[in-house]
Amino acid sequence: MLPGMYAITSATVAEMLRLDVERLQVEYEGRSISTTVSAGVTVKLGPDDGWTSITKRADWLLYQAKSSGRNCVKVDEQAIRMKQPTGALRGSRESAGAASVA
Repeated sequence: MLPGMYAITSATVAEMLRLDVERLQVEYEGRSISTTVSAGVTVKLGPDDGWTSITKRADWLLYQAKSSGRNCVKVDEQAIRMKQPTGALRGSRESAGAASVA
C-alpha cells in the first residue's frame, strides 16, 4: 500500500523497487543468487471501489506482468488517467495506492 499516491507515482516506486531487487546479488555457499520482482499497480477508482476490487485488479495486473516475461511493473490504465487520488477506502484511514508484488 502506498497511501495517497497517484498511480504513476506508485508505479515509479514499484519500478525503483524492481530495479533494486534486480541488482541485488546474494552470495550463498560460494554461489551468487539473484532474483527479480514483478508488480501490478492500481488505485482506488471511485468512492465505491473497495479492498476486494482493488486487490483483484492489482493481482490481475501482477498476473499480466508474470505473463509478459516477469521482472516488470504493470499499471492499471484507468488508474493512470485519474487526475488525483480518490481518498480513503471506506472503513480505513488510508487512501488507495495498491500493488501486488511477487
